[in-house]
Amino acid sequence: MPPPKQQAKQWRQQLIQLLVRQKIDTVIPNYEIAFYLASANALIHQLHPCQLFTSPTHY
Repeated sequence: MPPPKQQAKQWRQQLIQLLVRQKIDTVIPNYEIAFYLASANALIHQLHPCQLFTSPTHY
């Protein structure tokens, strides 16, 4: 996966593809990935509803 800080759009796209392809229904982030995941929260829920253990707040 591309680095989320430098390639946020590509990271989000690949993350969603991975969630859909692997049928992932729960994501528990660690460290700073939680911030990037939170920024993609709404988009992820639109394209692949799953439980994200992060705040829906946009950073």
